[in-house]
Amino acid sequence: MREGAWALRHRLRHALLSIVLGAVLLSLLPAFTDRAIACASCGSGGDDPLILYPNQQWRFYLGASRSFGFKTVKANGDAGDENAPAQKDSLTLAIGRAISQTAFVTLTVPYLQNISGDESQRAFGDPSVAGRWSVIQQDFANPYLPQTQIVAAHRFAHARSQHEGTDPARLDVFGQGVSETKLGVDVFHGLYAVKLGFAYSFLFPEERNLGGKDIYIGLGQRGLLTLGYGISGMGKVQAGYTRNLRSNKKIDGQEIPSSDVIENGAFLTVDAEINDSDVIRLTWAEKYAGLDSKLGSKNSSVTLAVIWGIAE
Repeated sequence: MREGAWALRHRLRHALLSIVLGAVLLSLLPAFTDRAIACASCGSGGDDPLILYPNQQWRFYLGASRSFGFKTVKANGDAGDENAPAQKDSLTLAIGRAISQTAFVTLTVPYLQNISGDESQRAFGDPSVAGRWSVIQQDFANPYLPQTQIVAAHRFAHARSQHEGTDPARLDVFGQGVSETKLGVDVFHGLYAVKLGFAYSFLFPEERNLGGKDIYIGLGQRGLLTLGYGISGMGKVQAGYTRNLRSNKKIDGQEIPSSDVIENGAFLTVDAEINDSDVIRLTWAEKYAGLDSKLGSKNSSVTLAVIWGIAE
């Protein structure tokens, strides 16, 4: 009898505790759901400046960036000579538009300034258009199934490249010189405070005649890993690692041996929420020598941006 009473009390306490915990979780669920709906894909957070939230029709990005400390990277991975210009400033405007509940398109236009000592030049950089389609949406019915997006983008060769520039300090170089198409996938898990992201893309450049020669800069690949932590109503912190690969170049159809490029980088981004859809973002990024880096460049950059959206 005594054991039966103890068992009954134990079951009642267990049931009461379950009810309390359930009530707490249910009370928190709407907040978590709002954050989940409002969380942008962080898998390319350091790569694509603008990503729409699912409940928005329009979203805008305005960011000011300064890059400095440019140096070449030798074939053995060591840092080489200074790579002019000494400093590059940019002002980037991006506009995004939803075309369905699971897809959106963006237009990005950079305005650049190259600085070397007392001299500087300004020009528009290469504009780009991009689109994302969420083939898998993350929700609490399948909380461990990550959001998965197909990514496509095209960068237009508009600005003067190093093959066309005439300034010895490269003050008149503002673009890559060739148009390029990007296709990739972005996987992101962001329902909870800890946020994980992964993205991988292939870059398909066009061959173009530059300076009297047919230039092919090589097939590119870009990988990105991110780890972040979000606080509801405040924002999030996100760190990422980037890796860029580029196959051997070709000039007039002839492949240049050992001209492949490997670049490693990292970034740290802090988002401070203004409200549910608008944020102020500060990003520090590094492209560095060492590891297996080869024939790329190293530099540091800092970006301050404001991002805002218009819901339905």
